[in-house]
Amino acid sequence: MRSSARNIELAERYSRVLRRYELALSTMKPEQLEKHIMMLHILGLLIVKQRIINNCDSVKKYY
Repeated sequence: MRSSARNIELAERYSRVLRRYELALSTMKPEQLEKHIMMLHILGLLIVKQRIINNCDSVKKYY
């Protein structure tokens, strides 16, 4: 039981970090975003990458 509580805690922390990162990326210029979007792709964080592309109007024209 302790292990599953720890897993939940880690998942919540990971989710908070990703949300902060997503917010930071949404304030960047498209030229800066390209490097970060590629890194997200390499790391396999495709859901975060797609959410950023969908939510950021200035990036949509590039993708």
